[in-house]
Amino acid sequence: MLAEFYGTPIVADRRLIDAYARVRDYRRAAAIWEAIVKQEPNNTQNRVSWAATYVQMGNRERAIRILEDAAALNPSFRPQADQLIRD
Repeated sequence: MLAEFYGTPIVADRRLIDAYARVRDYRRAAAIWEAIVKQEPNNTQNRVSWAATYVQMGNRERAIRILEDAAALNPSFRPQADQLIRD
């Protein structure tokens, strides 16, 4: 349905992330976060939310890679990234 209306199955809309999270469709939510991060690559909070989605999916390794990338792009985020990785 989204592909028919928007021309793509992945629409970078936070409202859709909320809807997918409510029904625990974290795979689709993660795909949307990825699209949002591509649009705003320097937004650390988006990357943290994307990582949190992977934690919800049980993919801690992917979440850690996302947090490491966020810290590499924003060195002042390193202490928070390290804390999130430890938790």
